[in-house]
Amino acid sequence: MKVIGIRCTKDQLHWVVLEGATRADAVVLEHQEPKAPAGDRAEQLGWARKELLEMLTRHTPVQVCLRVAEGGQNVAASLQRAEMDGVVQATVSERGIPVWRLYSATIRSAFSARKKVDLEAATAVVPCVATSVKVRREQVVVAVAAFPA
Repeated sequence: MKVIGIRCTKDQLHWVVLEGATRADAVVLEHQEPKAPAGDRAEQLGWARKELLEMLTRHTPVQVCLRVAEGGQNVAASLQRAEMDGVVQATVSERGIPVWRLYSATIRSAFSARKKVDLEAATAVVPCVATSVKVRREQVVVAVAAFPA
């Protein structure tokens, strides 16, 4: 099974492709953190769509797991991240690929964790998470959540 995990920022797509049958044997096939070109917001969102279409064509996942933007202190940045999340959902849905939207609570639930420390302990034993660098860990965790334990 091939799954893509995505986390957006206001101007960047952080994504990772995992393949395997279970969490224990899932491996990272590819990862990228491309940044949108400077300029008009509509152009940046169009760029995100183009990047996603290329990635989906290249990897043909069975599911995409999106780490959804949640409210934060910087409202403008949260809204721009939500715009990127919307582009991801629309583009993936257009291809007929299921999108699993994950919030903090959803991620904890997927790993039967009640608190953040429980989640960290549960994911530390998953090889592809344990070997991922910190900047990539969140997208790996959301992707591996789709795999059976």
